Amino acid sequence: MESDNTTFETLRSELKAAVRAPSAHERRISWVGSERRMAFARDAKGRLEVFLVGDPLDPRERTVRERLLHDTWHTSGGDYLSANRLRLPYDDHYDAIAATILLELLDKGYEYQAVEAFRRTEPLIALALEPARAENAALTGLAGELLALASLIRLEPGSSEAFLDSWQGWTRSSRDFQLGPLGLEVKTSTTSASRHHVQGWYQVECGVAADGAVETGLHLLSIGIRWLPIDGPGTTLESLVQEIVGALPAQRRQDFVGGVRGYGGLNLAIEDNGAAAQASLRRPFISTYERLYDLQDERIRLPRSDDFALFTNLVSDSVTFEIELPERVRGDRNPVVGLAASLSALLAISP
Repeated sequence: MESDNTTFETLRSELKAAVRAPSAHERRISWVGSERRMAFARDAKGRLEVFLVGDPLDPRERTVRERLLHDTWHTSGGDYLSANRLRLPYDDHYDAIAATILLELLDKGYEYQAVEAFRRTEPLIALALEPARAENAALTGLAGELLALASLIRLEPGSSEAFLDSWQGWTRSSRDFQLGPLGLEVKTSTTSASRHHVQGWYQVECGVAADGAVETGLHLLSIGIRWLPIDGPGTTLESLVQEIVGALPAQRRQDFVGGVRGYGGLNLAIEDNGAAAQASLRRPFISTYERLYDLQDERIRLPRSDDFALFTNLVSDSVTFEIELPERVRGDRNPVVGLAASLSALLAISP
């Protein structure tokens, strides 16, 4: 679309009509504007990509930085194309978002003052990407909790209802799982280390159980996952939901599916039988590690509620922090390694 009279409607139609690339290493780009400084294409998985020709751009916003890559591509005519590629999330409404971003860049003068135009447009790009980043973080957390729930049910199929009742992560609760007086926090990461965000000291300190009793133990199950390309092999959120639905009594299935739908404040499109109606729930992933840490081990040094007592003007419940746990704390006892082994060890000490 090489015209100075590009409109939102025509550009959105062009974006919607863009076809998938024939392979992972090819793109069929369409130009926007008259100077051939901006273009778009779809990758082999159908995701939209925006190409901004020129030197590497330096995003200030993390959400933009995570999705912007500068590289040099070979054209079919034998030339080289140096450009910044912005890959957008996989969803139909990003056709309209891509059109808005491209038109804003065009309006701000990217064809003639690329750096300044990008700087002025970046807040809009970040705003458009933030919901996808937040959803991805929530889905990563959900993946870990469903892995744990499915594994518990596999270990003791006859206790599926009890395990469903123990799962508190779908609601506003200080625990992801409450197994009697034992608390279990599930933290999931896409990195190679057991580094996790902690929302408050209560997530790493024994407290009051869901039934009002005092907790006698607290463990943290650290899970690493790697998201894979759409349509590839691997576990999916949909497959986990359907597995758990199939293991539950008919009268409890709706309770479970309802909890998954509203997880993390999202409104996930899942049918009553567990079938997913949105692509992100069918994206495969693999587990890269599972480690069960006993947080009461004295070798694990984390902040406790008493540590905040001296700060009388601090609202202690507002404090959040990052933790990074080592691969070994105490021989092969802490952490226990492997999902089945971890949860078997936990069930062995639960009443």
